[in-house]
Amino acid sequence: EKSISRQEVVVVTKGGYLQGQNFDLSRARKAEGRPFPDLVEYGDDLEHCIHPDFIEDQISRSMGRLQMETADVYLLHNPEYYLSFAARAEMPLEEARREYYRRLKLAFFHLEKEVERGRIGCYGVSSNTFPRPASDPEFTSLERLLELAREVSRQHRFRVVQLPMNLYERGG
Repeated sequence: EKSISRQEVVVVTKGGYLQGQNFDLSRARKAEGRPFPDLVEYGDDLEHCIHPDFIEDQISRSMGRLQMETADVYLLHNPEYYLSFAARAEMPLEEARREYYRRLKLAFFHLEKEVERGRIGCYGVSSNTFPRPASDPEFTSLERLLELAREVSRQHRFRVVQLPMNLYERGG
């Protein structure tokens, strides 16, 4: 039986959704009076968060489950849930986008620290809204994300984007 070396595999993990066990964790933290900051209460059993406190917790949990010290890539998973939430709350679009990119920049600052700690090799964003037109209220701008990464660090480790691109979704 041939074994696969660690160098032959790219390990990617992502976080952002609070469902199942993460939702239960969030509920318990709220009951203790210490909810995750910047939590988006999206639905009855779905929340979303990209705040550094949540990211740190999720990387720790991922590394525990994977029984690894370092993942190659950490992705912020569908951060545009915030924009959808803001639209439902009838927040003005420019205000929503300002807050959205503030949250992403804060996450990037933390992810740079996670790279320095050796827990991840690099980071990125997984978003269904990269291919949408800029006029779409949930659009995520890759150009703006690159600007944020450069603002965070001249040697930033923002390296990966994931978007829908397949036989049915050809917008990428």
